[in-house]
Amino acid sequence: MSLKGKILYKFGGVILLLLAIHLIVVIIGLYTSKRLSGDAAEINYAGSVRMRSFKIGFLLDRMETASEKERPMLKKEIEEERGLVKEVLYGLRDGNPKYGLPGEKNKKILNQLNMIIREWEEVISPLIKRVIDVETPDEARTLISRYNDNVVAYVSSVDKTVRLFESGSEKKLDILRLAHYLLLIPAVIVSLFAIFMIFFLIEKPVRSFVLNMKRVERGDLDARIEIKSCDEFSFMADVFNQMISELKRSHRALETSAITDSLTGILNYRGFQGRLGDEFKRIARSRESLSLIIADIDNFKDINDTHGHPGGDLLLKKVAIILTQVAREIDIIARYGGDEFLVLLVNTGKEQAITTAERIRKTVEEMALGFGEKRSYITLSLGIATTPMDTREKEELIELADKALYHAKKGGKNQTRHYSEI
Repeated sequence: MSLKGKILYKFGGVILLLLAIHLIVVIIGLYTSKRLSGDAAEINYAGSVRMRSFKIGFLLDRMETASEKERPMLKKEIEEERGLVKEVLYGLRDGNPKYGLPGEKNKKILNQLNMIIREWEEVISPLIKRVIDVETPDEARTLISRYNDNVVAYVSSVDKTVRLFESGSEKKLDILRLAHYLLLIPAVIVSLFAIFMIFFLIEKPVRSFVLNMKRVERGDLDARIEIKSCDEFSFMADVFNQMISELKRSHRALETSAITDSLTGILNYRGFQGRLGDEFKRIARSRESLSLIIADIDNFKDINDTHGHPGGDLLLKKVAIILTQVAREIDIIARYGGDEFLVLLVNTGKEQAITTAERIRKTVEEMALGFGEKRSYITLSLGIATTPMDTREKEELIELADKALYHAKKGGKNQTRHYSEI
């Protein structure tokens, strides 16, 4: 008998019970979630009544000082807001699906909605109409003051309605939380079932799964399960192995993304620091030289001003491409930030570093950046420091190269300076 047959034969009732519990809980969760979504819409629209009531008051205040040309526009906007408030109130009361959950509300909410609709129709709306139609400023001012006094009490009623909607939502949230807790019941049953299977039916395969999952938990993504049987465990092992392979690929992609500059595709400063540390550990054993170039685009702000930020981004990409083409495969290229780049020349002394930096500078100098008829020629200033010639500390190597760059900038830009020569 296959593993599936054994499980169905001995634990068929348990499995059916688990499926039934899961199905019931899922249905409850879906239904309650849908109701919560409708409640959220009702709360939102009820709150909009409050906002529109205050907006109408603001528009009425503006009518006092509005010119004859502005008054018709203000009247039209006030009428639109008044109509929207009425539409929302009746939509909420009548269960219009556009404004939340269809169907009738509970008696308490329905009574509250009828009360604020009645207050709107009998007091607030007529006041708005009278203010719109009145001709004398003094009478308008008096009516607006009455509106503002009444709307405060009216908004208080609206807030009470919102709280009633929120109270209903809290009850549904309690049901949803209970549904989540109910999911723990099948989880406990499954755990007991798994313990039984480990000790009586599937000890060896499960042990293999557990050991390999622990390896994955420790970060070992080379874990693999080898099961040569033809039952369900073989299929599960294949799925597990595929998942770990995908996880390993995703992990590598995430690590690469964390150390890669999203614009240029080369290393960012974080990634560069890791590689720089590795190189310093290596040369501590081999006693080779390292040279660091810091390259800065001259007048980068002018490029942004001339071609816009898309032009600046294009320039950064092109400079990154040139650095990649000029440097060797063993060299390390990174974006320092802004318009600065780093080039770590492996096993390279001062003279060779200057030669490489000059090749970079001249290549960039010959490049033209163009958008349509606008073309700009670019230059770089470069600073170099070498270890162990200038320093034996990696942090100081960056500082010294940066000082050399400063002197290149100060000396007129579009030039290369080595720290030992400043």
